[in-house]
Amino acid sequence: MMKIELGNICCIHETGGRGHQEDSYSPDLTHLSPDSRAFCVCDGMGGHSNGEIASRIISETMVADYPLFMDPEPSESSLLALFRNARYQLEQNEHAHEGERVMGTTMTFAGITKKGLYVAHLGDSVIYVLRPGRVTRLLYRSEDHSQT
Repeated sequence: MMKIELGNICCIHETGGRGHQEDSYSPDLTHLSPDSRAFCVCDGMGGHSNGEIASRIISETMVADYPLFMDPEPSESSLLALFRNARYQLEQNEHAHEGERVMGTTMTFAGITKKGLYVAHLGDSVIYVLRPGRVTRLLYRSEDHSQT
């Protein structure tokens, strides 16, 4: 078993050139602490209505409900139940079916449990795991789904 220890928490992000941003992340930077265990970044999908709402719902639900689904005994099926719950919350939103295409979002997620680190993503956001102090040492890189 690998021990996971959080060092100083930081966030690196860049706002794109678009006038209308549809990205969202949770927890809010003011709520980060060494006890934080779930992290989610989403970006509303272009061409879909209400992407900013979709990204907010998914990022907030994944982090807020993480302890409900993953404690005390985390498992892959618990994580899938968390995803289904977040999707249900998205589909129940009053704006879910406005416009020609159902609102959607990409998602990048990481959750720390007693068993280890769970990571998941959908879309063109990529997860990188880097060794502290050695930025050139890439330990893991997820696949960009938009390239397939």
